[in-house]
Amino acid sequence: MKPKQRFLVALKRGQPDRVPIFDCLFSKDVYEYAIGKRPESYNGSDAAEGSLALGLDAAFIFESGAGGLTPKKLTGDTYQGEWGITWKVDPPGWPADGPVDCPIKNRKDFESYVPPDPLDPKRVKDVEIAVEKAKDRIAIVGAVPGPFTMAWLLTGFERFALAIYDDPDLVEGLLAMTTDYAIKLSKKMVAAGADVIMPCDDIGTKTGPFISPKQFETFVFSYLKRLVGSVKKLDVPVLFHCCGNIDVILDKFVEVGMDGYNPVQRSAGMDLGKVKSKYGKRICLSGNVNSSTTLPYGTEEDVEKETKECLRVGAPGGGYILSSDHSFHGGIPINNILKLIEVGKKYGKYPLKKELFRI
Repeated sequence: MKPKQRFLVALKRGQPDRVPIFDCLFSKDVYEYAIGKRPESYNGSDAAEGSLALGLDAAFIFESGAGGLTPKKLTGDTYQGEWGITWKVDPPGWPADGPVDCPIKNRKDFESYVPPDPLDPKRVKDVEIAVEKAKDRIAIVGAVPGPFTMAWLLTGFERFALAIYDDPDLVEGLLAMTTDYAIKLSKKMVAAGADVIMPCDDIGTKTGPFISPKQFETFVFSYLKRLVGSVKKLDVPVLFHCCGNIDVILDKFVEVGMDGYNPVQRSAGMDLGKVKSKYGKRICLSGNVNSSTTLPYGTEEDVEKETKECLRVGAPGGGYILSSDHSFHGGIPINNILKLIEVGKKYGKYPLKKELFRI
């Protein structure tokens, strides 16, 4: 079975020839090892080439110029992207930087605010390049900004949280705008050849959601459902990325209609076994190898043990994609990444061998 087919079969809760392996390549060391160079910025060409070189089954691709197609440098290590958000360069967090200022500080700012154009042809250039590099061998996962995350980035989280009580219409307006952007960008990505759409919307902290279950249902649920429903009408699956502990909203989260949920964050207390038992017949699960402790600080033996555990719990019956519970980031030794991939390929073949279940 080809890697792309393997990935799509698992994402549709099927059982391919083996468990697919997928991750976000957020480490310059990974690229240097895999393709012999350290990219300055995250890009479709290197992400696809690196995923192929590592033997992954899919590649994660941002929209082109995720910080803005034409970022405006401000002072020192800060810059402003097209959304008007000011970012501070954060080398250890590559490719993500830290937001330090926002464009919408009141209702007047919102009423005059004009978001970037999601239909700009340059927006999907990285997807087009990745599709050409992949040549149908691996799946191309097009990442779009999640409505909730994008909305609070525009106002700052504290201001957004207060608006839930003081100006709920502003919250609704922000979510409608960011959802529209994600839907239009998704359509553009699919037209450019993306096989899967991944909305990236971190709704949880290490201990629970950013907002209460009632607030999630009142404000966020309908927009996520509209986004997922719009993408699925394009006849492509949705693998939803949501970090954090979202146990208390997982029923409603699954109800938005996604095909898969990533990354089932172990380091935030998400239990793969419990999630598989409750939702495994409705959605594919992707992730759960700890990228906060085991992968960066563990031995290769530790990585093997935890990877096999994830396979034992997640793989039976299909509908599981092996990956970390966040990304292959810069703090993870290359050997531990290679060990995860090696173990996945050795023990993830269907039918699963009894050897996998020997603890």
